[in-house]
Amino acid sequence: MTKIELTPAQKLEIFEEYQRRMRSCVPWDSAMKWAPELNIVGASYRPFIAFPELAPSDAPVAELNPAERADSPNKLFRYCIRLHRAGRRLLTWWGSQTGSVIFDSDVPIPAIFQCREGEPGCGTSRRGCR
Repeated sequence: MTKIELTPAQKLEIFEEYQRRMRSCVPWDSAMKWAPELNIVGASYRPFIAFPELAPSDAPVAELNPAERADSPNKLFRYCIRLHRAGRRLLTWWGSQTGSVIFDSDVPIPAIFQCREGEPGCGTSRRGCR
């Protein structure tokens, strides 16, 4: 893979954009309109967590330990709480438009993954999660 070298000016531009977005975070509101750039106060974003006993994690889904996941009885699905780190972009979309959201602190994001044949995870040696 070719390594991309950024100029000092490009690095500064990226850093300044990151700083601007982190300074402009606003509290989450369920009536908030989609925008290409959303900057949210992490403490204000509290999604419904179906299994609150699970620990949030940013580990790969197939490597989650039992305290971080709930597998379906047939081992075809895995529920977990993804730990989305502060300042990291998360892709968003509205119809054909794309954008991103960042949070100023770590936030839990519930997720369900379907297991794939031939990959480890989800409780068997023959299935993995995607």
